[in-house]
Amino acid sequence: MTIQLINYKTKKDLKNNIGQELNYKETNIFKNEYKENGTVIGCNFDRSFFAKITIENNIIKKVS
Repeated sequence: MTIQLINYKTKKDLKNNIGQELNYKETNIFKNEYKENGTVIGCNFDRSFFAKITIENNIIKKVS
C-alpha cells in the first residue's frame, strides 16, 4: 500500500471514474510506488478525503 496524490476533487469524482485509468501524481522521488495490479491509498491535494483504490491492469476496479 502506498499513498498517492490523486487528481480528483471529491471521492464521488473518483468513484465516477471506475473503469478508467487512475489520474495521479507520483509522490516518491526515489521510486515509483504506483501498482498496475493491487491496492493503493490515495488522497487529494487538500487531503480532504482518502481512498483505498483497487487497480487491475491499470484500471480502477473499486474505491472505498
